Amino acid sequence: EVGAAADEGMFPPLTSTDLFSLMWDVGAIILEKLDTKEVLLLRSVSQGGRKWVDAVLPFVTHLVCNSDADCTQVERTLCALMQNHKMKIRKFTARFHHQVRDFPALAVMASGCGSLREICLSRSSCVNDTSVCALVRSCPRLRRINLNGCTKVSQSSILEIAHRCLELVWVDVGRCPLVNSACLVSLAEGCPRLAHVNITRCDVGDTAICAIAKHCPELRHLDLTNCPVSNAALLALGRYSSKLRTLLCGANRRLDDTGIEAVSDCVQLKHLLIKQSMMTDDSLKLLVERCPMLRRLDVGGSRCITFDGLGAAAESCPSLELLAIGSCVNLMFEAFSTFTRRSTSITRLVLSSLPFLTDALLQEVVNNCRMLQQLDLTGCIQLTDESLTSLSQLCIHLTTLRLEFCPLVTDLSVVTFATHMSQLSHLAISGCHLVTTGAISFLIDNCPALEFLCTSRSEIPEIARLTEASRNKELKIEVLP
Repeated sequence: EVGAAADEGMFPPLTSTDLFSLMWDVGAIILEKLDTKEVLLLRSVSQGGRKWVDAVLPFVTHLVCNSDADCTQVERTLCALMQNHKMKIRKFTARFHHQVRDFPALAVMASGCGSLREICLSRSSCVNDTSVCALVRSCPRLRRINLNGCTKVSQSSILEIAHRCLELVWVDVGRCPLVNSACLVSLAEGCPRLAHVNITRCDVGDTAICAIAKHCPELRHLDLTNCPVSNAALLALGRYSSKLRTLLCGANRRLDDTGIEAVSDCVQLKHLLIKQSMMTDDSLKLLVERCPMLRRLDVGGSRCITFDGLGAAAESCPSLELLAIGSCVNLMFEAFSTFTRRSTSITRLVLSSLPFLTDALLQEVVNNCRMLQQLDLTGCIQLTDESLTSLSQLCIHLTTLRLEFCPLVTDLSVVTFATHMSQLSHLAISGCHLVTTGAISFLIDNCPALEFLCTSRSEIPEIARLTEASRNKELKIEVLP
């Protein structure tokens, strides 16, 4: 408004100094009034921006530094700013994905941020033991630490955290290949308040899990995905972790009924993921009977489970929202309709790689599970337009649909999706070679919520034109070979 008035000669033109002064004043007032305060530093901060950040930094409680390239400029800015302030920052998030050296600004920041309670350095490859240890020494009251994907972080950092951060309740060291069982035992002993632990893809075994279960009675979330653990770990969890609500074990064929029955003692369990295990219907029935609060169950690839066990799960867990039974090849289609009638509360369903799944069986799902929001039918080779058309008309809340490698799907299904599924945002149809360019174009033009489309080159020879048409809708198209 002032600029428009200046154009009409009512006020003298604003200079750059006036603009910077206005920006500092307004920014400081806004941040002082807000309950949640955050500053985002993108790669570097100009001299004017530096003055503004200087003005508002004393009010900031959450500082975010983001750089997809060289973090040298951000590092210099941080060092200069933080040496001049005793800040109130309680949460710091850094995202530096492509830098390979250390990030010494962490130590500088720590010296001025004694109030820091939460730090997220996820996937920051520049972070190593030196910077983490310096940070922990200066900020011993940290309660949440996220080092997921920090490949240079080793047992030295974990041991320092165990020694200093006695109030720690949340830790994520997933995808840190240098983290081992010994340092996790020390972490469990030094941080008995831990409630959330993620050690995905770490080379740790039963010893570490037993220590976490024994020394951390408040444990509620444990992610062991791709960790080489056995039934001994689940036995310890069943004995000590009575408050456990989420257990993620990933694919693990060493787990069987012995471990599953032990986990059933965790009666507050809400989310269980154990793929490709050797559990049977007996242990599954015991689990769902003792854990009626179960809301998400993923047993994909477990070959000993039948619909008898899954029917018990649907009946005993009335709040079940997610069920993943993909690749459970021993499921018998005779009991499928009975099972689906008990599963009306499910909103996310994974039925991938079930070769016996026909149009008639999918129709049972459609008739009984009308609140579905996410459905995975990848590799269900018998499905045709008949059941998919009914799906689009009855499951109107569907937002995510995966139909990859369903060779009988044609344009009719895709057009019906665009016509009836107004909330559809993610669609994967790669490997559906009967779908033509025209149907894809119709989908893009008539499905306003669509954000992601996965297809194959053979289906869209004019992919460049479609991609160009999708840019105005901010649609991401992923093309697979």
